[in-house]
Amino acid sequence: MSRTLIIGSAGQLGSELLCAFPPGEAFGADLEAADFQLDITNYNALRSCITEVQPSCVILTAALHEPAFCEAHPQLAYQINALSCLETAVLCRHVGARLIYISTDYVYGGYSFSPARPFQEIDPVRPVNVYGKSKTAGERYVIENCSDYLIIRTASLYGQNPCRGKKGRNFVETMLARAREGSPVHVVTDEMCSPTCARDLAEQISILATAAPSGIYHAVSKGFCSWYDFAREIFFQFKIDADLLPVQRMNFQDAFRRPAYSLLDRSKLARSGLDYMPDWQDGLKKYAAARSLEI
Repeated sequence: MSRTLIIGSAGQLGSELLCAFPPGEAFGADLEAADFQLDITNYNALRSCITEVQPSCVILTAALHEPAFCEAHPQLAYQINALSCLETAVLCRHVGARLIYISTDYVYGGYSFSPARPFQEIDPVRPVNVYGKSKTAGERYVIENCSDYLIIRTASLYGQNPCRGKKGRNFVETMLARAREGSPVHVVTDEMCSPTCARDLAEQISILATAAPSGIYHAVSKGFCSWYDFAREIFFQFKIDADLLPVQRMNFQDAFRRPAYSLLDRSKLARSGLDYMPDWQDGLKKYAAARSLEI
């Protein structure tokens, strides 16, 4: 029986991945995981964990992915997002395990096309902030040190379980919280995204894990929209009458530089015959239905 080790299994995506594999095949490793308690920066503990499990596949979801925090703590960002990937890749090669590294659209953003088109896997990466640069370094370490790998870039992720790296927030829950406060909700119209539900992405990863050839894949929901349109659909699905107001990015001051454009082209996934991802509206609809059962 195959054994899959999910590093970062208590997180927003990792917790969904535990449920996406058949019972008894997936094991979780995290600071708070039930199977193996692990700090990804403790390389001795990482080595002991992988050696004990002897997995056929390791999925590395653990990351420092709050861009503002990464910008303020670059050394820690590189330690978690890059150097830990190097160590994991070497260990996977040693035990003969496939390594799946979860990456981000933030590896792009330093340039765009005219007219604009989503980035393909073969396009050169050009990150503009510490988060993107550290994840790019992690990708490079995986490619250079593990022959059997999948790098899965995703974006605009939200899920049932809290995103610990963002203090339990995701865009959907942030919008719902602001609407309940009763004050106007300002959302940008000039940045595009492909809203992606963590449960859908976990199912997609479980399919790619055993069937996809080694390489880089973009895995996001079908379609794209502005963050304003995403917010509007959130309020529609949750039947909330919010005071939603359109604004432009220039109205916000960030502690880090954002990619000007980073939509991901998903045609490689579609061509693979392994495409599970739904339209982004359908993913949100399923999320809203599941959330309504919790309230």
